[in-house]
Amino acid sequence: MTLIISATSVSFGMKGDDVARIHQALQALGRDVHIGESASAVMGTGTVAVVKALQQDLGAPVSGVVDAATVRAINANLALLATDRRVVRRSVSTPMATPSRTAFCRFSRPRLWAGHWEVAPMKRRNKP
Repeated sequence: MTLIISATSVSFGMKGDDVARIHQALQALGRDVHIGESASAVMGTGTVAVVKALQQDLGAPVSGVVDAATVRAINANLALLATDRRVVRRSVSTPMATPSRTAFCRFSRPRLWAGHWEVAPMKRRNKP
């Protein structure tokens, strides 16, 4: 995931897609965003407090405003998450939506896109 905002900076009281993307990035970094602010995509007092704490932890100027320097710091930390190992536990189903006992998947270069993992299924191998 990479944080991209269209405004030069996002500050208290702003609403919209940029704020929603900031909330998503903060949550990906393990920060709790107030559910009311997240649901309405508003940069409220809770989000500003989370941004200030993050800026302090990252060594960025503490302002509560998401500017270019803050976006760079967030993206640097998001990039570290992409290299962490992931464990996925799910079942494999047949096209009839029944659990398969013989199918398997291999994760090949998984990518996080819009909050979802993209997985490439493996072809089934025939046993001799």
